[in-house]
Amino acid sequence: MKIIRTLVPYVVIAGIFYWVIVVLFPAPCARPLAYSIGQVDEQFDISKDQFLAAVQQAETVWEQRAGKQLFEHTPDADFTINLIYDSRQQVVDQAKAFSDKLSTMSSQQKKAQDQYDKAYAAYVSAKDAYLADIQIVRNFDQLEKERMQVNKLADSVNALATKEQQTVQTYNANVRQFNQLYAGQREFDQGEYTGYDITIYEFSEHNDLQLALEHELGHALGIGHVENPASIMYYRVNEKNLSAKTLSSEDVAALHVQCKKTSLELFWERLQIVPFFAHIMQFFDNQAV
Repeated sequence: MKIIRTLVPYVVIAGIFYWVIVVLFPAPCARPLAYSIGQVDEQFDISKDQFLAAVQQAETVWEQRAGKQLFEHTPDADFTINLIYDSRQQVVDQAKAFSDKLSTMSSQQKKAQDQYDKAYAAYVSAKDAYLADIQIVRNFDQLEKERMQVNKLADSVNALATKEQQTVQTYNANVRQFNQLYAGQREFDQGEYTGYDITIYEFSEHNDLQLALEHELGHALGIGHVENPASIMYYRVNEKNLSAKTLSSEDVAALHVQCKKTSLELFWERLQIVPFFAHIMQFFDNQAV
């Protein structure tokens, strides 16, 4: 009996400690993460309702594979999802303007090519007619007029050829500059999960926004980066994950691992990243070696 009385306070303390852990560190996927829509910058030209619809669409990608509700929109929730315009979106806007410029230049290049082709065809036709007339026409005034017309057409063709060459060179130089500045894979820095909120800083198209939201919602579930370039949780943005409609096998595996964790496991993970406890654990690891 004395032993039981001695143990009771410890059991109560342990129970309270466990209850606090469960409250402060709920097991991943145990209950939906409540969120609200925070700041939506007007410079993106998207309403709060449209942004919410994009968030809810991103939710379903994870919830369909988990087989349960993982997120819940609650207007007064402390956890917010935001859309804030900064220098990253300015770069995207510059890239779009540059792309539009290249499209215009491409149209100009095609127009110059068409003009050259038509002028060259007229030149060849006039030259062939002139050479044929030399054999049968004895009216030298007429031949001279035809010769002058052929030479004029030749000058026109040469001028158009020079203009087309300049257009092509300018276009190619701009393409090279665009590729150096904007093309290729991008580090996944268009959004950020802090533990208290999610903020999206830039996107170019709707699928780009969806990928950013899906990626950061994955982090909100406690999922880290995976190695497959086609995965939503890959650390770079590329054509493969931009076009992905569902989770990759690596995404699904990471989700299942995370959803199996308990509150105690989550508490232990968070404890290890606290500098003080991290140093203590490193000390004991060194002693063990």
